[in-house]
Amino acid sequence: MRPVRTVFYGGTAGCVLLCWYFYVYLNDLPPTQKTRLTPHLLYRGEDVQSSPLENDSRGGTPLHPPASRNQAIQFTPTGIPRNRKVQAPPVLRGGYVAVEGRLKEYCNPPSSDLRASEEGNVGDEFQLKSVHVIIRHGDRSPIHSIINHPNSKLSCKFDSRFLMKDRILTSYLNKLQKTETNFHPKSDFRNWELYPKKDFCDGAQLTPLGALQHLKIGQFLQEKYFTNLFKGNFSYNDIHIKSTEYSRTFQSAVALLYGFLPDFDLQKIQMHLSPDVLFCSSEVTKLTCRCPLAQFFKLKANGLAGSHNRNDSEHQNLKQQIADIYKIQPGQVPWLEAVVDIAMAHICHQVSLPCNERNECIDKNIINKMWNIVDSDGVKFKSRSELYLKFAHLALHPLLTEILMRMKDNVLLKDNRKFVLYSGHDISLSPLITLLGLHLDGKWPPYASRVVFELYTKRASRFPVQAFIRVLYNGKDRTKDLIFCRKLHHGLCRLHHFKEFIDNHLKVYDIHDFNTQCLHITDGI
Repeated sequence: MRPVRTVFYGGTAGCVLLCWYFYVYLNDLPPTQKTRLTPHLLYRGEDVQSSPLENDSRGGTPLHPPASRNQAIQFTPTGIPRNRKVQAPPVLRGGYVAVEGRLKEYCNPPSSDLRASEEGNVGDEFQLKSVHVIIRHGDRSPIHSIINHPNSKLSCKFDSRFLMKDRILTSYLNKLQKTETNFHPKSDFRNWELYPKKDFCDGAQLTPLGALQHLKIGQFLQEKYFTNLFKGNFSYNDIHIKSTEYSRTFQSAVALLYGFLPDFDLQKIQMHLSPDVLFCSSEVTKLTCRCPLAQFFKLKANGLAGSHNRNDSEHQNLKQQIADIYKIQPGQVPWLEAVVDIAMAHICHQVSLPCNERNECIDKNIINKMWNIVDSDGVKFKSRSELYLKFAHLALHPLLTEILMRMKDNVLLKDNRKFVLYSGHDISLSPLITLLGLHLDGKWPPYASRVVFELYTKRASRFPVQAFIRVLYNGKDRTKDLIFCRKLHHGLCRLHHFKEFIDNHLKVYDIHDFNTQCLHITDGI
């Protein structure tokens, strides 16, 4: 619809014109605008330029820069706060793209049916001993922006008019509002905001939609695991929670835990902060968290991807098309994953996409082209990239070592941690699923993605106890695809196969002393 110039009319003629305008406006809205996936979570408000830094929610102090040097982008929310003036948007808006297919897969709306997920579906002859869950944070506001085109902000506030429609959502907000200052005395996140509650999100912050995603996942995991894990004897010492140092990952962990724990008590949950997005912990594993060699391989892999894209005609033609819509030079268009990040914020929240004054828009055709290239690049430069695989082997060695150590101690009754949660990012999950052999399609991990390691023992087994693992990605049992499982036993992988993999996977690259060789950058590998 064309932009409308604001004009004041008087008398009967003015009333007729205004009525005609609202009739045309309402009938011009597509069905997706009138009935949306998640309209109850958001407001629509005026366009507000964002901060160039992520607000980490510690007293409003911006601590962490976004992944791009560009200013963090903001988008149009979807409801009008009371007593708030609505300004005309600086960028014309186009049509809406239905959240379906590849787009729905990435948005991962909380309305998706979790009942089809396969967590905990194991025969009675096996006893569940522990669960390790590695998650990507839920839906967030964008990190990236198009130069000279600040976008509208997403709301970071739940719409109270609709809270009564979801009992767990209402309970979650009421509980957290009452306990906002009651942190565990040793928590690394004391005084951080527990949930999204600002009028508008700063760049890269969790949205109410993102919180609801993990709230629902936590609720589902409780149904699948809680009784079998704790057998009516739950203690807060039985869980271990770690999050990276970003508000979106911390709040995602809080939402998942609220759904998972029947009696959520913030004062009893010690939350550990991980400065490393791959959750390396030297205190636990005695392995170095500083590995320049891993970063060397990652940079080389990224360099090859960048060189390919600069010389790929399909990629460059698409950037030219995007540049024409935004009236900028092709060289000013960021890499396509950044543009996808911007566009998907519109799509996941059913906000109209940008257009220029010639009514040239970011439309479904452009969105599909971008996803095709991004997915294809994921296969070429991650799933099938020897350089990226070397990075993954080195960078994930400490985390996988820690998971193995906890599993072995649990079997030997030396460790009572039965539920371990790591709350991270897409860059936490991508190398992990690549290393495990679960990332053959190269796809970008959706919002609220999860990798789950289940540990079982055979009930009738004598000493030594027969232990097995099962690995799932986004609810699908992928144990048979693991690169280290030679033979499955009733669909499970023997724990000693996992141990052999951790002991030997770096030797393929002639790494025999991780702590020493990690510090030396060499082309000899």
